[in-house]
Amino acid sequence: KIYENSIASTGITEEEALKKGIKAKSVTVIDAYRPEFMPTHEKVMFKVVYNEETRVIIGAQLLSEIDLTQVINAMSVCIQNKVKVEDLAFMDFFFQPHFNKPWSFINLVGLEVLKENS
Repeated sequence: KIYENSIASTGITEEEALKKGIKAKSVTVIDAYRPEFMPTHEKVMFKVVYNEETRVIIGAQLLSEIDLTQVINAMSVCIQNKVKVEDLAFMDFFFQPHFNKPWSFINLVGLEVLKENS
């Protein structure tokens, strides 16, 4: 936590990947972490880094005023299991309006990649 921001990271950053000679690409989404009809719905910035050739996730970073850093645990599992970035689009994450949205910001990353490639 730095001032009001909660920050978390796993794997490697896009910059680190490029320095290591990995053809890396990334997707960043900014979205409210839960439905806008809720009394509070702070924004979250979520970036996923993946190998452009294999599409396998190699890193993720998160920034938000609300503590959502536990999401990085899920991304660590994705990295360990060599999940492809587009697979995030349809992964089933727990939904309850007090905590998140039906299509979470994690899903939005995968949807963005699918949109780019359609």
